[in-house]
Amino acid sequence: MLIASRYYLTLPVLSFMILLWQLHNYKELLSSRGKSSFDPNLEAINWAEFAYVQYATDTDYLCNAVMLFESLERLRSLPERVLLFPSHFDLKSESVEGRLLRKALAEYRVRLMPIEVQTRPADDTTWTDSYTKLLVFNRTEYKRVISLDSDAILLQVFRTLATITS
Repeated sequence: MLIASRYYLTLPVLSFMILLWQLHNYKELLSSRGKSSFDPNLEAINWAEFAYVQYATDTDYLCNAVMLFESLERLRSLPERVLLFPSHFDLKSESVEGRLLRKALAEYRVRLMPIEVQTRPADDTTWTDSYTKLLVFNRTEYKRVISLDSDAILLQVFRTLATITS
């Protein structure tokens, strides 16, 4: 009987301790997400000299790019946001591409740059348009660019982008 009562007492105490530990971890997670990670040394930086750049060669990649730009907006990213997209996408049309481009421009402050998609013949058609990625590095108007792949998941922004020495 004594063993059974110890078991019934141990289980609630152990459960309570686990709950407290989880709550503490949850509070830390919330506080780290809520922090702006503002560094006073970053205040004087001209963020227009830095950019997150993405390219979209079709509608699927464009949709993913807009979702990443939403993440950058939600995380209060300071560098500019640039989207390289096929010049045949019509910004004024009511097509999916037109609506996504306007959304990126209006809601996520994205600089839209039409391009000619770079293709090379390849055995695997999956990668024929991937040479377009190299156009990201033509953005010489910026001191630094970060090229984001459309299948990336952003958990936090790169605040140190501007403070890395050459």
